[in-house]
Amino acid sequence: MPRSRDRHGRGVRGPLARPNPWMSQVAKVGPPSPKDRFNQLVNAAIAQIETRCPTVFAGIQIISFDVPEVDSKTDVVLLAEAIAAHHIHPAKIVLYRRPLEHRAANPAELGELVHRVLVEQTAILTGFTIADLAGNNFDI
Repeated sequence: MPRSRDRHGRGVRGPLARPNPWMSQVAKVGPPSPKDRFNQLVNAAIAQIETRCPTVFAGIQIISFDVPEVDSKTDVVLLAEAIAAHHIHPAKIVLYRRPLEHRAANPAELGELVHRVLVEQTAILTGFTIADLAGNNFDI
């Protein structure tokens, strides 16, 4: 009798490779998760903005959460939020992954939407104009 079985056609179970003692983390096997893909899009948008304004994100934390907290007073779902610096807390831009994914029809559109929202929130928080951050071809 074999030592392990392929039950219900689900494939091999367990890790495919032993942990490497010289590395701190085991490399991920398989495609990136939706959260990882979203974080890659955010990093690409940050890099694109920093090519035009290299110091724009100095002192600003950029955070992504899955969903915003529910406010029972309004029916508005936030895509992102710019939070000004307060005492010891730095300024923050919070991007909400699920509402942004819901509004995009495909991954390319999601990348454009993430860039657009990040530019708008950065402009609100820093006082830079949208043209400074994204150029003159940015449609509002």
